This record gives sequence, C-alpha cells and structure tokens, in this order.
Amino acid sequence: MGGETFALVKYFSREYFLLVCFAGLIAIPSGIVYVNQWLSRFPYRVNIEYWIFVLAFVLNLLVAVLTMAYHAFRTARLNPVTVLRYE
Repeated sequence: MGGETFALVKYFSREYFLLVCFAGLIAIPSGIVYVNQWLSRFPYRVNIEYWIFVLAFVLNLLVAVLTMAYHAFRTARLNPVTVLRYE
C-alpha cells in the first residue's frame, strides 16, 4: 500500500541479518575449538589464528546482506496490482 522501498528492504532483511549474526556467534568459537583440537593430533603443528574465522564470518555476512538486499529491493519495487492479479 505504498511503503518506502528502504523501509521495506530494512524490514525484510532484519530477521535474516540477525539469524546470520547469531549463527556466527555460535560458529566462530566452536570452529576455533574444533580446528585447534583437530590440528593438535598432527606431528607438525600449525596455528590457526582467530582472525581467519572472523574474516570468513564477515565475508559470509556481506554475501548474505547483499543477497537479502537484492531480493528485498526487487520485491519492494514490484507493482502490487500485478502481484494481486494472480491471487
């Protein structure tokens, strides 16, 4: 019924953004612990720094936000008459 495009994009993207952030909060510490335990079994020790996991999370978050923004923007720009015609 005529909401602003940015407001609709923000509304659609907020829930997925929070889910991705929550998944990162769980995955980063558990990934660091698991990888360090796994690497401790090898005779030649390689240290994995925590910033690698943070970088992977930031890249994942960037891809998720761009994908969500694209789809939300595309959905917000649809003509409601065209969508309701098929309902």
